[in-house]
Amino acid sequence: MKSHTCPPCTQDCNQGRICPTRLARHTTPPAADWPQAEYTGTLIHPAEARTGRLDPLGQPVPMLCLDIELDSATHNLLHVEQPFPAGQHKQCEAAAHRLKEGTRVTVTAPLVGMRLVARNASHIHVINQPQEAVA
Repeated sequence: MKSHTCPPCTQDCNQGRICPTRLARHTTPPAADWPQAEYTGTLIHPAEARTGRLDPLGQPVPMLCLDIELDSATHNLLHVEQPFPAGQHKQCEAAAHRLKEGTRVTVTAPLVGMRLVARNASHIHVINQPQEAVA
């Protein structure tokens, strides 16, 4: 795989991983090097064991999914997905079984690959791009 500069980390890297910011196959540094965010809240329903496609080859992997109401003034909801290694479906199901509605949790996740959704935008303003002069 060809090495390139990964925009989120601005480093030349060739670790052979999927860069979640583009959801495309190219290289990015190992997850241990990514900046992390931490969120605390309460599960609004029991966690679920699902199947996702985060494997570099597009193969299905077990995915622990949960929705939490954050401990913040606005009580935002956060959907969380934790991938498990391929073949660890039983471990994923066991983790989901332990996480019941009302359970308080703290989630740590890399900022790279995080997706934000503004479900109630009040305005979208178009920014005019400057035109290049014709030489």
